[in-house]
Amino acid sequence: MYYKFLIFLIIYSLTLFSFYPIHACTIPTYQYALERWSVDSYEVFIFHRGALSPADRGKVDQLLKASRDDKFSANITVRTVDLSEPLGESIQKLWEAQSNPELPWILVKYPRYSRILGDVWSGKLDNADLLSLLKSPARKKIASRVLSGETAVWVFLESGDKQKDKAAFNLLEKQLKKMSKTLKVKIPDIYTEQTTTVRQDVKFSSLKLSRNDPQEKLFIQMLLNTEPDLKNISEPMTFPIFARGRLLYAFVGDGISPDNIQEVCNFLVEWCSCEIKELNPGIDLLMSVNWDNAIYSNMHHEILLAMKQSETLEPLALANESIEKSKSEINDNKSEPAIITSEPAVRISSSPGDLNLNELNKETTSVKPVSNNIGLSNLARNILIMTSSLVVIVAI
Repeated sequence: MYYKFLIFLIIYSLTLFSFYPIHACTIPTYQYALERWSVDSYEVFIFHRGALSPADRGKVDQLLKASRDDKFSANITVRTVDLSEPLGESIQKLWEAQSNPELPWILVKYPRYSRILGDVWSGKLDNADLLSLLKSPARKKIASRVLSGETAVWVFLESGDKQKDKAAFNLLEKQLKKMSKTLKVKIPDIYTEQTTTVRQDVKFSSLKLSRNDPQEKLFIQMLLNTEPDLKNISEPMTFPIFARGRLLYAFVGDGISPDNIQEVCNFLVEWCSCEIKELNPGIDLLMSVNWDNAIYSNMHHEILLAMKQSETLEPLALANESIEKSKSEINDNKSEPAIITSEPAVRISSSPGDLNLNELNKETTSVKPVSNNIGLSNLARNILIMTSSLVVIVAI
């Protein structure tokens, strides 16, 4: 009888605590993603037969160094594959899928979490422009803008039709300026479910790219290969990029509309629900940026500036302690981070209003309170726990 009572007491305690509601994260999506989402790695395979020549070995070492460099850490993993040795099934399929390869051969694949089957780039190692693969002026500007506080950078890829490009780019610029002025970050109170507007700048900018820019050739190829049919479309396109170089998806032609642009902007400044990153739309781009160092450096500067402005005597050690505490809270980032409560529709929009990122985000100046579905899920969970406890007690 004592054991029955003890088991019931334990289960009852768990049930009691479970009545506390589950609340969403009170950090805007773009900020949460920048501070907490780790970057997925691109896979680089070097196929060869036998020992590599000194020149080829030097290129492989260059890639390895880029992936480990503390200042400009590229999100790549490098693997050499000697074809004179037995291959695993998956590697064998990768090699057999190559078209007329010449050894040594380099193959760059998108991150596995992206589920993109196509390649970023492949070719003979001698012909590989490794510098353009790892970095470019446009990617440098994107990183600089995001780290300086911009919410998102919209890369505009010209079609080559001057009239179409001008009309689409002007529309994009006009709507982004409007969003930068009118959107406000609103944070929900986890107890009252009321929202409070916080003093936080919201800024969106555009970055125009020509398809014939030789410095951006591989970056443009990386963008176009994120969806299977983009490279066959001769229309102006725009790619919203936020956080640590995360691309949502492309808007093409008439899909570059005020409604679609507003939907994305709303989505980025809304508070997130802390679901798993990989369940949300988008793909991390290949960039050579040590995001952690840059973000913590900015945090350190902001803390010191705030201390100076408030004329506080708080020692520097306390500021450093605050930063270290923030670091310790950022774990793997793949077990917890996230964005929104319902899965968005991901597709290329061909007409205004096609995009439905999240029906909860229809209004520019309001935030939907915590959904009643949370309460229902809590109730169902509690009923399940109580039923289980009764079953256990009867069984004993």
